[in-house]
Amino acid sequence: MNPTDIRDWIQVVLSSCTFLAVIVAGIKVINIAQKGIESHERRIIDLEQKQMVYEAIGTHVTALSAKMEVILQEMERMRNRLDRFLDTQSNSVGGRG
Repeated sequence: MNPTDIRDWIQVVLSSCTFLAVIVAGIKVINIAQKGIESHERRIIDLEQKQMVYEAIGTHVTALSAKMEVILQEMERMRNRLDRFLDTQSNSVGGRG
C-alpha cells in the first residue's frame, strides 16, 4: 500500500464518520422537535380541559345569578309589604291618640 491509498482510506473513513455524525445530529434534532410538539400538544389539551371547567363554572354562575335575582325580587317584595304593614300600624296607633 502506498501513502495515497492510506490517505484515501482515511478520507473515506472520515467522510463516513462525518456522514454518520450528520445523520445522528439530524435524528437528535428531529427527536427534540418531536418532544417540543408533544409538549405543546399536552399544553393545548390542558388548556382545553381548563376551558371546559371554566365554561361549566360560567354556567353555574349564570344559574346562580338568575336565582339571586329571584331572591332579591322576593326580598324587595317582602320589604314593601312590611313597609305597608308598618305604615298601617303606625297610622292606626296615631289615629287612636
